[in-house]
Amino acid sequence: MAERHDPNDPRNQLPYEYARLLKEIQPSFFLMENVKGLLSKKQRIHFDALLKLFAAAGY
Repeated sequence: MAERHDPNDPRNQLPYEYARLLKEIQPSFFLMENVKGLLSKKQRIHFDALLKLFAAAGY
């Protein structure tokens, strides 16, 4: 759940690392699991940042 995490947990960077790998590898498509709470007001900034990274990677 996106709302319940330690802000210092390095796993928080996994979606950003995933976007970096997509840009580097350029697969035909990708699948990413939905994370409950990612569209909440508090977490929306991360969702929007990921959308921008995916768009920059060509998706």
